[in-house]
Amino acid sequence: MALGANSLVAFLPAVAVALAAGMTARAAIGDRPSLDPGIAYAARTLLRLAVALMGARLSIDVVAGVGSIPLILAIAGVTGTLSIGYALGRLLGLTRGLSLTASGATAICGASAALAIAATLPATERRQAETVFAVVGVTALSTVAMLVYPWAAGQIGVSDLVAGLFFGATIHDVAQVVGAGALVSVDATAVATYTKMLRVMLLAPVVTVTAIIALRWETDAAAPKKGWRALVPPPFVIAFLVLGAATVAGLIPDMIQQAATATSSGLLVVAIAALGFRTTVGGLASFGLRGLGYMLMLTALIAAIGFTLLALLA
Repeated sequence: MALGANSLVAFLPAVAVALAAGMTARAAIGDRPSLDPGIAYAARTLLRLAVALMGARLSIDVVAGVGSIPLILAIAGVTGTLSIGYALGRLLGLTRGLSLTASGATAICGASAALAIAATLPATERRQAETVFAVVGVTALSTVAMLVYPWAAGQIGVSDLVAGLFFGATIHDVAQVVGAGALVSVDATAVATYTKMLRVMLLAPVVTVTAIIALRWETDAAAPKKGWRALVPPPFVIAFLVLGAATVAGLIPDMIQQAATATSSGLLVVAIAALGFRTTVGGLASFGLRGLGYMLMLTALIAAIGFTLLALLA
């Protein structure tokens, strides 16, 4: 099942368009203080609401009746990329916020994970630029992987099953995972999507942990300490977990689940457009070759983890 050039456009995420639109608007009209309250509301409050509604994307159907290899790939890929990637970022002298956001985005589900993790971190102007940089990086590299990995799989001659497992375990964004699978076969698409969904389901525990870590970062620099409250995730993370658990348990009607998922996607687009408006090209350029190299290393890291595990298990 091959895709034409026009069809490939459908797999380019809306966040890329929203980000470009936000940055273009900023360049066209310049800094407008009168817009700051609305932009700030969209970039933080609407983003947190979108993350909370992401819980409706979880489904028990994703994990029913399939073997353990995709689960192993998902857990090892996420934990390995997060831990090694974060340590690598710190060794390169990058901030802990960028290291955590970029490695989480690569490990789980691209731009959505970057936004979800960033929403738990203390908001600063630099951190917003880091979030946009991570979104740009994972979106661009995910699109490249969507085109390159199917070609490489064909050159190596692996089966559709193995190709699908690799796509789902290593490509950043969900849309590009589907696109890569569709460039191979229907079976590859199904396996890739399933494996990717297992990675997406790990967003819940990861966001919970990052929320706790972020509160610890705040208390490291502030007094008095927040005590036990530093262990309590913020309300939008709790809402994410509750909605996700209710969805998996089958307590949420399909109509409401679909509406929540659509609303979440729409709010994410609005939030990333707002972040784009607050970001300048100069701000992104400040990350330089070191930031770009870091994003490339993260992509290579998760690909290496997936390739090694498949060589051992498949």
